[in-house]
Amino acid sequence: MTIAPLLALLALAGAADPTPPGAGPAPAVTAAPETAPADPAPAVAAPADAKVSAAAAAADAKVSAVAASADEKAAAAGAVAVPPAPIPPAPGADFAVRTAALEQPAAAPAPRQPWYAMYDGTHLGLQLDLGAPDISGLSLVFRPYRFLRLEAGGNFNVLSGGLHGGVTLLPFHWGVVPTLHFEYGQMFDGDASKYAPDSSSAAAKIALKQIGYAYQQAQLGLEFGAQNRFVFFLRGGLFWLQTEAKNFKAAADASNPGAVTSATNPQISVRGPSVNLGFLLYLF
Repeated sequence: MTIAPLLALLALAGAADPTPPGAGPAPAVTAAPETAPADPAPAVAAPADAKVSAAAAAADAKVSAVAASADEKAAAAGAVAVPPAPIPPAPGADFAVRTAALEQPAAAPAPRQPWYAMYDGTHLGLQLDLGAPDISGLSLVFRPYRFLRLEAGGNFNVLSGGLHGGVTLLPFHWGVVPTLHFEYGQMFDGDASKYAPDSSSAAAKIALKQIGYAYQQAQLGLEFGAQNRFVFFLRGGLFWLQTEAKNFKAAADASNPGAVTSATNPQISVRGPSVNLGFLLYLF
C-alpha cells in the first residue's frame, strides 16, 4: 500500500475540521436578537415636557394667589364680587333690520279728534221705509259726523209722490242704538176721487179731486245692526199734517146749486201717531 493515498485522506480531514489538535470542541455561538436603534427624541422630549408642566403649575398658582388676594380685599371692604358681564352673541342676519327698527322714532299718539270732526267711517247710504203719514219713502243718507245723519228723498202715498228731508241723532254706535228722528215732507196733489165709491155724491168727488198735504213728525226709535254697513230700524212718535180742501166752492155748488155765491178753501190740520219701519244700507 502506498503512502500517498493516506496523506491525501489526512489532508482532507484536516481541512474539514479546523480545530487544532488538543483544543476540544468549539463553543456554540448563539446569534443575538436584532434590537432597533434607540430613539434619542424621547430622551430630549421628557425634560421639555417637565419644564412646560412646571411652568403651567407655577402660572396656575400665581392666578390662584391673585384671585385669593382679590377675594380677601373685597371681603375686607365689605364688597360683593360682581361676575363679569357676559359677552353678547354675534349679531345675526336680522341685526340690521332690528337696529333700523330701534333707531326709528316712536310714532306719536294720534291726536284726539274734536266732536265736530268729520266721521271716518262710511258716509253714504240708501234708506227704504214704510209707515204713516208718508206711506213709503226712498232716501239718500249722508252721515257727516258720528252722531248725525241727514236724509233726503222721495215719498209715495198711492195718490201721488212727494219729497221729504230728515235728521237722525245717534248717541253712540253699538248693536242696538236708540235714535231721535225729525222729518218734514210735502205730498203733491193727487186725485182721490177715483177711489170714491160709486154711491158718492158729485160734491164729494169734486172735493176729492185734489188732495195734497204737508207733514212734520218727531219719533223715537231703535236701530239694530252694524252702523257701518246695514241697519234695521223701528220708530214711533207724533205727526202734524196740514192740508187745504181745494175746489170747495165747486163742491158746494154741486151740492146746492145757486146757494153759495162765494167761498174760500178751508185749511185743515190733523195730529196723530206716526210709525215707521225700514232699513238702511251704507254703500261707502
